[in-house]
Amino acid sequence: MAVSVCKIGSLHAFEGIAKQDNLLEIDNVKMVLDGCSQDDKGNWLKSEVGVNLFTQLFERLPKDIRCSPELIDTCASLIFDRLVSLAPDKHFIAQNFCFTILTVYELEDRFIVKYCGDGYIITRKKEANELEDEFEYISLEDECSEGCPKYYIYNYIPSAIYANGATFKEKVFLKSEYENVGVATDGLRYMLDLGFATVKKLNENLANDKAGRIRVQIARNSESIKDDITICF
Repeated sequence: MAVSVCKIGSLHAFEGIAKQDNLLEIDNVKMVLDGCSQDDKGNWLKSEVGVNLFTQLFERLPKDIRCSPELIDTCASLIFDRLVSLAPDKHFIAQNFCFTILTVYELEDRFIVKYCGDGYIITRKKEANELEDEFEYISLEDECSEGCPKYYIYNYIPSAIYANGATFKEKVFLKSEYENVGVATDGLRYMLDLGFATVKKLNENLANDKAGRIRVQIARNSESIKDDITICF
């Protein structure tokens, strides 16, 4: 059972905007999704629609397909084909279906992370020495071109930055070295910016499977955590 947390950010709550993150834990898969909040003109989007539909449709895929990391592009293609068929209008598609997808597949000897977009990979090492941190939060922001996440929907609508579309990237973590691997949306950056004491408590809560205490941490720092934050570890 994963540590699963999904909380709305204070800016979304203040603006009356729906939570645009979601998560899914099914079989050997942990997944978080992060909807794009605003377009390049500052208009609020409705990406929560696509995020919530994607998770439900992923659950309904055949188990042998959804559980295979090498088939993540196939899964995404099957789902997005259905989503864009709802209304094949570029404005509707851009407003509803721009979102990050981060997944962790747990196999017998390794964790495989497949991702398309931004966010964080969370790792817990088995034997960290005095010079290493047991937990590491790996930001994927540096892999975004011009600060813009690579959304899978760019295979269906044009993007000046990602003219060739988008595919999933991969990182592998061996179980001989790592106790656990999870993923989080980029709202986690607000929590990490709160300093050593907050991150230390977060690490303790992740290590002890205390999802409720993480929710309390977020609630106590809600004014500082502007964006939605979702963790599946």
